[in-house]
Amino acid sequence: MNPFFTKSRHAAPMFPDDPATDIARLAKLRSLIADLKSEEETVRQRLLTLRDGLHGHGDGPRLRIETKQQRHLDRTALPDHVLSDPQVWTHRNVRVLRLLHGP
Repeated sequence: MNPFFTKSRHAAPMFPDDPATDIARLAKLRSLIADLKSEEETVRQRLLTLRDGLHGHGDGPRLRIETKQQRHLDRTALPDHVLSDPQVWTHRNVRVLRLLHGP
């Protein structure tokens, strides 16, 4: 059994309460997630070559592909005085976990 994972998503962790172990687990999980995201993007790009419509058959998963128009703010079209106005910006504090590789 992989020591980095729990028996279920809701079970208590199967490792001691040790930051070094948690850091190693986080590094391993991020590596696995990166691999999965890469694989997902490859599959997604293949699926995007299909026409719009419903794909798949039987009792298995099905996929609907649709082309939609989305609104997008073009920040380059905003005048500099708007972008530099502190009243149009809000600030928030966020906590970040940044893994450092190597010494």
